[in-house]
Amino acid sequence: MATMQSPVTFIVFFACALAAALGSASARAQECAAPAIENKPITMTYRGVETLAITLTASADGTVRATDSETGATLWTFTAPEAIAARERGLTGLISSPRVLRFDAEGDGAVDVGDGDRVWLYFGLRRAGPFYYALDISDPSRSRVLWKRGADSLKGLADAWSPPAIARVRLSGAAQNGEHFVLIIGGGYANATSVSAGNRIFMLDAATGQRLWSAGGVSPDETPDLQLEKMIHPVPAGVAVLDVDGDDYADRFYAVDLAGQVFRFDVWNGRARTELVTGGVLADLSAPASPGLPVNGSARFFNRPDVALIVPRAGAPYYNVALGSGDADGTAPPLVPNRFYSIRDSNAFTALTQPAYDGLDTILATDLIDITADVNARVPRDAKGWRMDLAPPDVLALGEQVLSESITVNKVVLFTTYQPERSPESAPADDGACEQTGSSRVYAVRVDSGAAAVDLDSDGEITPSDRSLEMQHAGPPAAVSIEIATPSAGGTVRPPTDAPPDNPGAPQPPSPNEAVQCIVGTRVLKTCVPFSPLQRTYWHHATVE
Repeated sequence: MATMQSPVTFIVFFACALAAALGSASARAQECAAPAIENKPITMTYRGVETLAITLTASADGTVRATDSETGATLWTFTAPEAIAARERGLTGLISSPRVLRFDAEGDGAVDVGDGDRVWLYFGLRRAGPFYYALDISDPSRSRVLWKRGADSLKGLADAWSPPAIARVRLSGAAQNGEHFVLIIGGGYANATSVSAGNRIFMLDAATGQRLWSAGGVSPDETPDLQLEKMIHPVPAGVAVLDVDGDDYADRFYAVDLAGQVFRFDVWNGRARTELVTGGVLADLSAPASPGLPVNGSARFFNRPDVALIVPRAGAPYYNVALGSGDADGTAPPLVPNRFYSIRDSNAFTALTQPAYDGLDTILATDLIDITADVNARVPRDAKGWRMDLAPPDVLALGEQVLSESITVNKVVLFTTYQPERSPESAPADDGACEQTGSSRVYAVRVDSGAAAVDLDSDGEITPSDRSLEMQHAGPPAAVSIEIATPSAGGTVRPPTDAPPDNPGAPQPPSPNEAVQCIVGTRVLKTCVPFSPLQRTYWHHATVE
């Protein structure tokens, strides 16, 4: 799978979800029920009269803030008026994970407006309503609204939960920005009883916010460019976008709706909007339900699918689509069981026509190998994937659930789960603090079988018990992130949190994992996925006459 980049150097920054999905009887109880997602600031360097490094952060109250990285002084803040109004109503969780698109004309790693560099920031307002904003932050001293789009121009958009995915797509006969940058977003999420609000996927021009293309179910309001009868549920999660052939343009994307239908789409660059994308349901993980009924009885999916190209030593390559269910809104019935899934898309490099999608055999949960009790599972090469049940509810705790995206590294899937303790309606403490208790786990399993892949307990061998590890964590954990440090190049390897070195400030020697670290929030796991760090390579071509 190739990463996408433009003829001019650009960088897309992925900030972690800074505002969690919240739920319970009151606004404060919803806040206390929120997954404690790690806030990862974005740092950029600007060059003008003098060099300035700024740090971008976003908070659950809907505010984006830029600060001087050296002094900590605030350079500017932005809060959408809709977020201010929602905050006054006691709501929180008012911003989706921000995405930053930076144009670096000189490729020097710094923003210089004089060179034609530009920086654009994108985010949705989640609980504050059906609105997406784009800010121009090319000037480090201020921000300005580049564009704003809502449900009036994006028919079918619900509250803007879906973090935008930045890609390049070329349409025929459409007015686009010169680099063909687009945003691809899910239709969002309104509330637990809303059946169809948000059952859309939109493609917007990154420079203007104009709708270029959409997919969705049957609607009396408007007809999407790609009408799919099975797209009947909201799409609050982000969309996973791929450049399959390495031409710098998106060829494929995957999305999951709230009920667990996994959609695959192929992009036919250069065609008109009515022929631009073909797609359909790759897998249906939802419980049997009739169209038009609430989805309260089913597991819910709020996280972007984790898609990775797998090339087995023997056998055909496939795209592995990994995802888990969990109630990020906090309103699902307590007895709903949750699972983690690994689905194999065997048509890895083949774009499908719409008739082919219409006749596609949908993968069901019952088609996947159940590896829950088999810690040494062997999944056949021709299997459609596997599934693993998470801990069910009991008298002391609610069900274990996945509240953040997984990540696949070197044929290992890593993800975290949370199982809150069972208690009466959560009430805030007198001082307003949230007291969250429960069980948090980190999993590291093999893509091909779901078996243990990493020596998580650091006892010197990988055993079935290493499939997951319980963590001492207050509240829901963040997603697993991977950090690569190169001590020989001057980098510093952070020691495991629970095993500090004698001299914390000194560079640490490479681990057997060659300085690859798995991080959950602020905790560095003792062991990580074993693979060598990426090596920078160069090549030169000279024409000989």
